Amino acid sequence: MKNIKEKSIHSGHRSRLRNRVKKYGLDSLNEHEVLELLLGYAIPRKDTNPLAHNLINYFGSFAKVIDADFYDLLKVKGVGEETALFVKVLSSFGLGYRCICVLGKLLPCCFVNFLVRMLYAK
Repeated sequence: MKNIKEKSIHSGHRSRLRNRVKKYGLDSLNEHEVLELLLGYAIPRKDTNPLAHNLINYFGSFAKVIDADFYDLLKVKGVGEETALFVKVLSSFGLGYRCICVLGKLLPCCFVNFLVRMLYAK
């Protein structure tokens, strides 16, 4: 009986998140909901809400999850190699996008990583 009740509570949750994004934009989601939505593309048949919370609690923020090292991601329960790789692809995609916006062209990821670290060094 518990599984039926849990299924009905979460039924359509991803769809509701996607609809909020369509209607109000990504800013309408909390950071754990953004991560949850993204993780849903890597883990399509599982509730990703607990994992999103675990990742943010472990690393401290959405940005730190995205910036985390592949092997550090694997330390979080529920994160396998495919999920860790997906997060790293998101990170590289974001760096590439920023590079194109600023420089007008895509540079090799290693150079982009170097530039970003230099720009944001404390």
